[in-house]
Amino acid sequence: MASENEARQILPGVEASLIALPNVVGIGVVLADESTHEAAIAVYVRRKLPLEVLQAGQVVPETVESTVNGVVVRVPTRVIEVGDFKL
Repeated sequence: MASENEARQILPGVEASLIALPNVVGIGVVLADESTHEAAIAVYVRRKLPLEVLQAGQVVPETVESTVNGVVVRVPTRVIEVGDFKL
């Protein structure tokens, strides 16, 4: 179970690889599961697409990990559809 603090600590280490995925418009930290209060890395996408239409390198991983203070921390991801941002 990942805490909010752990999710925020690994965010800089996983940000570039997630934001480089097609359809991704942003990332952040959210609750993965409100009943357990586990944190997740939010991956904001224009539109959620079925896995069958995505190539292997285009799929948001179910979890991401990075080393923080010599310890590997694994945090789940949560894909959130947000559409296009307009200014």
